[in-house]
Amino acid sequence: STAFAPWRKIYKTNELLNMETISYICFFLLVISAICGVIGIIKPSIFLSKKKEYKYPRLSVFGCAVGAIILFAIIGTATAPKEMLESDTPSAKQIEETAPELIQLSDEQLTKILKHDFDSLYNRLVNIDTIDPLSRDRKGMHKEIQSFLYDGWWNLMESADSSRTKLPLCRKEYANACKKYDKEYAKFLIYGNEDEFEVKEWAKYEAERVLRQVLKDPKSLEIIEVSSCSKVAKGYRCIVKYRAKNGFGGYNVDNLDIVLAWKDEEGLYRCIDAK
Repeated sequence: STAFAPWRKIYKTNELLNMETISYICFFLLVISAICGVIGIIKPSIFLSKKKEYKYPRLSVFGCAVGAIILFAIIGTATAPKEMLESDTPSAKQIEETAPELIQLSDEQLTKILKHDFDSLYNRLVNIDTIDPLSRDRKGMHKEIQSFLYDGWWNLMESADSSRTKLPLCRKEYANACKKYDKEYAKFLIYGNEDEFEVKEWAKYEAERVLRQVLKDPKSLEIIEVSSCSKVAKGYRCIVKYRAKNGFGGYNVDNLDIVLAWKDEEGLYRCIDAK
């Protein structure tokens, strides 16, 4: 494992738990501070000394609460699990640069290193909703894992064992890793980044595109809302409520049942079924 020391940080389980605990404590204290701030505005005498007169009691309590919230937010963000889980996992280029040292390792040692780094990447992918709830960049994570597997790990084995006889354990674990990853990638090709807000926006867009082709007066179409959105085998099933003019000149409110699937080549969701 020393071959990877220049660019990889290995965190122990207890270190991760300690940092995560601090983050959760800060979040709890942040919530308490916010509650105290609200209570302080309503009844500041609860927190202020009766022996001392305050010119602006509500403002004093509120200011302290805001200060505490900012402090705990900064500490909580700095100690969040994301900082621990996003370890410096090697890229394919970095593996290639350290290949001469890695080739000298035994089958067991090399397998242990590569499996550890794959597991680190894989865990970041499957926990991305917790680690990175705002961006959920699954596409970026998939590119990183594919580079590691198909460029880094594979090329390293080929360099170290061109005859394919010296690294049976490493090749076995590589096959297992690919099989394990393929399931997540197949899921990504159907559901994309799995961001419900993004899916609903695409549902509105696709519903409008589909409806304008069949309505008697396409210009009268008004998308009201996406009333539900759930996963099905082929993608996301969304119910889109809309209003449009009928053949008699009046307006009807109706629902379009639409199924969206992620199109990775285009980087968007497309309607694959509608009724």
